[in-house]
Amino acid sequence: FIWRAPGTRYHQENTIERHRYGGAGWLVWGGIILGSRTDLHVQSVTMTGHIYRDVILEQHVRLFRGAMGAEFLFMDDNARPHRANIVDECLQSEDITRMDWPAYSPDLNPIEHVWDMLGRRIAARQPPPTCLPELRRALLDEWCNILQDQIDNLILSMPRRFTSVVTKVLAAVRTLDRFGISDRAGAAIVSTALQDVDIISERNVLNVVDRNKIRHGRTKARTTLLSQVIKDYNHYQFGLYFDGRKDRILSLEDNRRKVIIEEHISLVKEPGSEYIGHVCNKVGCDGTSVNTGVKSRISIMRNMEMILNRPLQCFVCQLHANELPLRHLFAHVDRTTTGPRSLTGEIRKSLAGCEKLSVVSSTPIEYTLCEVTNKKDLSTDQLYLMEICEVINC
Repeated sequence: FIWRAPGTRYHQENTIERHRYGGAGWLVWGGIILGSRTDLHVQSVTMTGHIYRDVILEQHVRLFRGAMGAEFLFMDDNARPHRANIVDECLQSEDITRMDWPAYSPDLNPIEHVWDMLGRRIAARQPPPTCLPELRRALLDEWCNILQDQIDNLILSMPRRFTSVVTKVLAAVRTLDRFGISDRAGAAIVSTALQDVDIISERNVLNVVDRNKIRHGRTKARTTLLSQVIKDYNHYQFGLYFDGRKDRILSLEDNRRKVIIEEHISLVKEPGSEYIGHVCNKVGCDGTSVNTGVKSRISIMRNMEMILNRPLQCFVCQLHANELPLRHLFAHVDRTTTGPRSLTGEIRKSLAGCEKLSVVSSTPIEYTLCEVTNKKDLSTDQLYLMEICEVINC
């Protein structure tokens, strides 16, 4: 990864010269399955949607589908020929179910490791192929020489690989979500870290993390968290709580950075104070009219009932109901305020020297506060809330 000034992309200090493939080669395609494999298809022309349908799907995939029946599940990547409309129509007409999968995913697609084995076998041949016909014969020979047990072991390792990748990606994407980092920036950060520990190098780029992998990882991680929450908690014992506040956020408009005021909505699950998504049986919020009003045009609760076409059980926080009388009292005694330091009446005068008054005894409110290892990770509001909780427990 290179950090460069605008307009210096092709400067010599920002470029790396590389020579690959010598200008000629073969395009190969192969399929693997437990206990068997397809013949290796070798061609010199570029793969297109028509070739992929006529040669690969019709001559190979369709036969395996007929042999296995309805349980057959086809897995390829997101290369453009694979996602052509004529390919989708062919798969639908043959009743072939295709798995959605991110492109170039070596951790989760076993065929990538088979290609690695094939490449190592070709590189180890003595003497090495010196022309395209020799390379073609070598590819066909080495494809047949790969042991079927090795391919089966790769396929059977899929559950373990999936669990391992989800666990690793889960920690990364949760951290990226926590600090509001985009997919592109997150991919650059993760790949740079892997490069620092020599997992990624110029000769080993299989573990490079791109933004598509981060995006898919976020989706899988959130689904995993949601499934775990649903598994651990009774559906009738938790609900979704929401609240919003206007906050300053950095925005990019016309290639210029600009600070704007934007509404941020936070969603949590109670009990546990964990994000659960949009699946819930109860809804909690504060008592402001925009949340609990009877008019569907402005009420969030009423709009949700109309969308779901059923009534919701609402848990409304009454703190606002307690705040309103105090607000009117302050306005009556000290007049309307414009800020925390704008009080000028009797209340403001009585606050002068209040720190010298004796402390009134109070009954502590017991609670269990979550462990915070580093308070610097908390936002200003979170830190303020934590300090309030510490005070009431004294």
